[in-house]
Amino acid sequence: MIEQIENFDINELLVDNHTATFLMRVSGYSMTGAGIYPKDIIVVDRSKEYKENSIVVACVNSEFTMKRLRKGHKSWELHPDNEAYPIVHLDPEDEVTVFGVVVGVTRKL
Repeated sequence: MIEQIENFDINELLVDNHTATFLMRVSGYSMTGAGIYPKDIIVVDRSKEYKENSIVVACVNSEFTMKRLRKGHKSWELHPDNEAYPIVHLDPEDEVTVFGVVVGVTRKL
C-alpha cells in the first residue's frame, strides 16, 4: 500500500555528508539476511562512527568486504547476515581498515 505520493531528492534521503559518501556495487551474498543482494548499490558514509552491530565496509588484508562489526571474545569480528558464510575473526597481524558505515541500499528492479 502506498500512503502518499512524494517528490523527493534521493541525495537528501541518503546522503548526510557529500564529500564522505561513496556508492559501491555489491558482488556477494554474505549480507542477504540484511536485505543486501548482489548488484545492489550501497551508500557508504566515511564520516559516520561505526559501533557494535554496524554494517561496515572494511578492507582486510587488501580485500574489501561488507559485514556487521561485532566485538568478539578477544577482538573485533566481521559477521555475515547469511549462515552460509563464515565469521571473519580479525587477528592482530591482520591489516584492517574500516572504510565506512553502510547507511543505505538501492537496487534497480
